[in-house]
Amino acid sequence: GGTYLNALNLSKTMTFKGSPDQVFNAAVTVAQLNWHVVFLDRETRTLSFHDFSANDIACSVVVEDLHDGSVRVMLGLQTHSPNGMAVLSLDLDNQIASELFKGIGKEMASPGSAAPAWPAPSH
Repeated sequence: GGTYLNALNLSKTMTFKGSPDQVFNAAVTVAQLNWHVVFLDRETRTLSFHDFSANDIACSVVVEDLHDGSVRVMLGLQTHSPNGMAVLSLDLDNQIASELFKGIGKEMASPGSAAPAWPAPSH
């Protein structure tokens, strides 16, 4: 099968200032707004989502604490469709990356966004 000839496997990273949980919550919010989230695990701070419009791209996000006040977000993109080249030529990989990274930045910047810094008092 020539299916995998055009398979794509790319990864992109960006670093943010903040706590890993804040960044992860922001990533989840952005993914839920824009794509179809298929998996998320708060303990390992990983999430996966699909972009069905774009030749079915499977995306995974890993949020990694760099222990210096910054957090690295790794976005992996994979497609097994014969449309791998279409994805690249349409620049969809970069569109998804910039939408995710910009969205996280925006979430982090808006006050009261992502998660509260401390648990709300229970009644």
